[in-house]
Amino acid sequence: MGERRFSLWEFVFEFTVLCSLYRASTLTLWQKMKIAFWLLSLAAMVILLACIVYCWTNRSGHTAINPLLALAFFGPVFVIGIVGRMITRGQWLSARCAEVIGFVGMAFIPFVIKFGILNQYETWIAAGMPSRNPQADFLLAGFLVGGLGGVLVIAYLITPKAQQVAAPNS
Repeated sequence: MGERRFSLWEFVFEFTVLCSLYRASTLTLWQKMKIAFWLLSLAAMVILLACIVYCWTNRSGHTAINPLLALAFFGPVFVIGIVGRMITRGQWLSARCAEVIGFVGMAFIPFVIKFGILNQYETWIAAGMPSRNPQADFLLAGFLVGGLGGVLVIAYLITPKAQQVAAPNS
């Protein structure tokens, strides 16, 4: 027997039910906080993947958007993840994921700038208009698999298993 696959409509339905439960106040504050951490982690992951795709598809090596602006998003995600981990005493995987994704997002910006994958246009002009790093695709693939994937696995492994299943106050 094959695994049952979920369709997009089933996901939308589940998400709608989750949002309606969230709004109906049938959940405790701790349950709402856990859902908020998962939604924050999901949003941060989508934005980080969008940044990686933008760097992958931008072959010129420069952009009009200042890459450092992403720190204004990933910095607060990292801080919220740390605060959540402190509040829950490291027991929630959702808080740890928010912390890890925020950290990886903050590390990604200096990574693309330092390795010459993407620079702001004015910085690129001042540096003498260098060509894009020829190993940029390899570096981005390594960051995607090794950096993001590895760190999420580590976050999963260091969160106690018994507390992932049934955390207190949930």
